[in-house]
Amino acid sequence: MVERLCPLCNATNAPTQTHCAGCGAALEQPLRPRRAAQLTRRAPRLPARWQRHGRLVALGLATLAADVALAWLQHRQQLPVPRPATPAAGQAPRPIALGRRVSEVWQNGQLQQRVEEQIVWFAPRRGE
Repeated sequence: MVERLCPLCNATNAPTQTHCAGCGAALEQPLRPRRAAQLTRRAPRLPARWQRHGRLVALGLATLAADVALAWLQHRQQLPVPRPATPAAGQAPRPIALGRRVSEVWQNGQLQQRVEEQIVWFAPRRGE
């Protein structure tokens, strides 16, 4: 509900009243409809000349980025695929156990099956 406040006594009044119901003072300023709030902030517009040049600069930068990306892809296709290093003779990598799981199946009090799994990582020797 829209109400008008009296500037003297702060009493609420109907929007159509011209005088305050509480003190009789004139409600001088008519209500103006509120503008709907904008969801985005308007940025100042650039001059038309700058807008034209801005588009040209953006187009040039996009073309340059596409050329660089294409050259990089062509370079990547020409690189040899790296191969994993093979240990020298007598220098095997050292195994490091990372995890272990044991599963057992029992039936009628007797062990039927036992499975041991171990996760191992082969760490390269220092100095390689």
